[in-house]
Amino acid sequence: MVQQDKLRNTVALRRDRIQESEGPFNRAEAGLGHLREADAFRRTGDTEFRGPGTMTPQESRHEAESMNSSNALECITLGILAGGRATRLEGRDKAWTVYRSQALIERSLHALGNGFAASLVSANRDQGRYELLGLRAIADRMPGFPGPLAGIDALLAACETPFLLTVPVDLRDIPHDLVQRLCAAGEGGAVVQDANGLQPLVALWPVARARDAVAQAFVRGESAVYKVTSALTLPVVRFDGADFGNLNTPEDFRE
Repeated sequence: MVQQDKLRNTVALRRDRIQESEGPFNRAEAGLGHLREADAFRRTGDTEFRGPGTMTPQESRHEAESMNSSNALECITLGILAGGRATRLEGRDKAWTVYRSQALIERSLHALGNGFAASLVSANRDQGRYELLGLRAIADRMPGFPGPLAGIDALLAACETPFLLTVPVDLRDIPHDLVQRLCAAGEGGAVVQDANGLQPLVALWPVARARDAVAQAFVRGESAVYKVTSALTLPVVRFDGADFGNLNTPEDFRE
């Protein structure tokens, strides 16, 4: 009961701070702080909450996580990376290629959920198709399809929130708690590591710092995304045992 009251007081205090904040970055820090508090609350033992007239531990956790996740998402723009040439897929538009009875772009949106401040897609062809899904298509600013960093650069330039979440459209599996765990890493952003190693395209980017880092990478002639996440010292969120996978060839789509 004491722990539950403490959480309610903390949440109320942070809500007041959000309302009093003077800029988007202050609101973002408070919103992401909400999610970290919910994560700590989730990890607390059930025995601390039990008592007559109180919610069950499961109800308390669900209420806190739902509210806090929503606050964090208000500071985040979703950016789906779908601007590649798909050379190993015979040049087909990968975003609209069907896997397990659903186009990849639709699978990605379903897995990530809604509630983001805005939803963008890095796309260099058939941009009008994405409007039907509520997505704003953003073309690369760099000519010649220089790789996924160009897509990230374009999304960062179009982003109007303090944080940008990027996810490639060709992931085979997206964990249900991806967004929550990246947000819980803190205000500095985060990048994913799965069972196969670092996945630099799956990241929560602090937009202002990331814009500068990407621009500097292009000046140096670098296009490796992992070098940018390293330069930003993004915390690594480990999904041990998970395999996000990539769908690149016609054989991959026949699973």
